[in-house]
Amino acid sequence: MELTVLGSSGTYPTAGNPSSGYLVQCDGTSLLLDAGSGVYVALCDFIDPGELDAVVLSHRHVDHCADIFALSHRLLYGPPRSTRVPLFVPPELADRLVAFGGESFTEAFELVEIQTADMESHAIGALRLSFAPAAHNVPALLTKVESDEASLVYTGDTGETPQLQALAHECDLLLAEASLIEADWHHHMTPDQAATAAATAGARKLALTHIRPTVDPSRALAAARAIHPNTVLATPGLTIRLPAEEH
Repeated sequence: MELTVLGSSGTYPTAGNPSSGYLVQCDGTSLLLDAGSGVYVALCDFIDPGELDAVVLSHRHVDHCADIFALSHRLLYGPPRSTRVPLFVPPELADRLVAFGGESFTEAFELVEIQTADMESHAIGALRLSFAPAAHNVPALLTKVESDEASLVYTGDTGETPQLQALAHECDLLLAEASLIEADWHHHMTPDQAATAAATAGARKLALTHIRPTVDPSRALAAARAIHPNTVLATPGLTIRLPAEEH
C-alpha cells in the first residue's frame, strides 16, 4: 500500500500546497481521501482521475471537498467509464453535494452515506474501508484503510476522541490533523494531541497534516516527536509505503 500526499495545507491552500487530499494505491486499486481546493490538479500528476476506484470525503468543509466538483466534471465529460465511482460521505453531505452539483452528480458518483452506527467494512478492490465518527463541529468521519498487509487511519478534521484510538489500534500509519499549536478549539487537534493519540493507539508511524499556514511546521514536528518519535510532516508529493521496510 502507498499513500501519496496531494495537499496538506490546513484551512486554505497556499502556493505549492493544496488543501487536504491523499491518494492511496494498492495492487491496482486507487482511492482518494478528501478533495480540497487544488487537489484535482495535483491528482492529475499521479493518475488519470477517471481511474479512481473510490473517494472518501471526511466532511463538508470546503478545504476537504471543494474539488469533488472538478472530479465530477471529469467523470461526466471526460473519457467514459462503465461504472460510477463510489463516494463515501458522512450524514447530511450527500444531499448538499447533489443540491450544488445537480442531478448529474449522481451519474458520476454512487453516493454511500455512512451512518454513525455503521461499523461494517466496505471492500474496494484490494482495499477495505471502515469508519468511525470524528469529533468535529459538523458530521465528520474517521477513516481506516486496510490491505492484506497494512493499514492506515486518516482523521479528517477532529478533536480528541476515544474513537480515534480505537480505530487506529496498532495501525501502520496514522495520518492526523494538527491544525493548531495551542488547544484553543475543541474541533481540531494540536501536534502533541495527535502524537498522544498515535502513541496510545500503538500506531507505528504518525504523519502530521492540515497544519495551518500560520503555524511553523518545524515547531509542530518537534512537539509531536517529543511524544511519538516516528513522526513526519505530510508534505505535497510525499509517498509513504506501507508496511514500512525494516532496517
